[in-house]
Amino acid sequence: MCVKRTAKDDDQDIVCPKCGTYLGPKQPLPHSLTRCIKCKLWVNNEGKGHQWR
Repeated sequence: MCVKRTAKDDDQDIVCPKCGTYLGPKQPLPHSLTRCIKCKLWVNNEGKGHQWR
């Protein structure tokens, strides 16, 4: 189940900038990446997309 949230919902959460899917809480390490299952985009702790190949 994908939940749509916006970045203003909570500053401690990561939201995909492309599709708006909630990805979970911010990770403890500053350079961690979280992958969006829906659109396959890697997102950093600031909520910005990252090109990973």
